[in-house]
Amino acid sequence: MKIRSENGSKLRNTARSAPSKYRRKLRDRVLRVWNNTCAYCDKQDKPLFLDHILSRSKGGQFKLFNLAAACNECNKAKKDMDLEVFVTDSKRLEIIKTHVKRFEEIYYAI
Repeated sequence: MKIRSENGSKLRNTARSAPSKYRRKLRDRVLRVWNNTCAYCDKQDKPLFLDHILSRSKGGQFKLFNLAAACNECNKAKKDMDLEVFVTDSKRLEIIKTHVKRFEEIYYAI
């Protein structure tokens, strides 16, 4: 079924259109994976959001291996930057890439 706006144009399929129960479970899992810590700055005392590691505008998917927990400041600052541009700490970058690789392997093994 195609969904159209009032003027008849097609609406983009967004992550927000995913069923809320699925989104809640995925969000909870992402927060668990990242130990309720911002993947980019290690803050724990701030509200966390889902961030696409590879932004959706660049082809990133709404899948566990492409999602990270991010505080509001990091989420806003990263925007659609590539991971290597945004994360300048090589140790932190390696941790994020390890998470992505591990969950990507699990996802494609199923």
